[in-house]
Amino acid sequence: NPTFIPYNSALDIVTINHGFHEDIYANNNYFHDQFPPEVVSALTNKFVPFGSLNPVVAGPNSIPAYQNKTWRVNVSGGTPPYHYQWSLYYPCSGEAILSLDTPVTNALPCGYWSNLSIDNAFLTRYDTRNHQLRCQVTDANNTIVSSNIFNINVNLSKFSSESSKDDELLNFQLFQNNPNPFNPTTTINYSIGEKGFVSLKIYDLIGREISTLVNEIKDAGIYKIEFDASKLPSGMYIYQIRTDKYFDSKKMILLK
Repeated sequence: NPTFIPYNSALDIVTINHGFHEDIYANNNYFHDQFPPEVVSALTNKFVPFGSLNPVVAGPNSIPAYQNKTWRVNVSGGTPPYHYQWSLYYPCSGEAILSLDTPVTNALPCGYWSNLSIDNAFLTRYDTRNHQLRCQVTDANNTIVSSNIFNINVNLSKFSSESSKDDELLNFQLFQNNPNPFNPTTTINYSIGEKGFVSLKIYDLIGREISTLVNEIKDAGIYKIEFDASKLPSGMYIYQIRTDKYFDSKKMILLK
């Protein structure tokens, strides 16, 4: 005659041998005598690996404009290795936050989640608008879970046309002009890590110098300067910064 074995007793044996834990079938009972393989298989098919996949985004929730900051998604449970898909949301003024299922549409500046091409637990970026971040994590079993929505407030008051010193150590950095494309003016932002000579110039695509925006000694700080291209034809231009310890250039588009 078959022996009645309560579910929890069978579970204890399966747990020891297979490393599974109880999920949603805790109220079921199974009948067997010597725990044949088909019973163990039936049990293990009703269990999930220990620990549900749970990603949580953490990092600064208030940042100064144009300064790179880093966020991290902390993942527990699931089965490594993990893959990461970060996404960004700009709320539209006066509109409610859309659901996580809102389709991604890169053509719209706000109101949609836009994917960032970063498969990494860390995200480093800067911004000039309040926004939200989330990270969708996929584990080795193709289980996909989205993190919490992380709200970020951008503080523009720390940025001026002169300089702005933060409590943190400043780095040398040239930022993308804003807006871009532009007509006819745009703002170029840069940071200086220590006092020294700074040159910021505009060139066309064949290397001719168009304008000199900065050509002087600057204290360490964050700066912005406006470029007026009202007398220039539409096209792509290069802006370039040089210091004793730093060099960088970026492209911008004048679209009239």
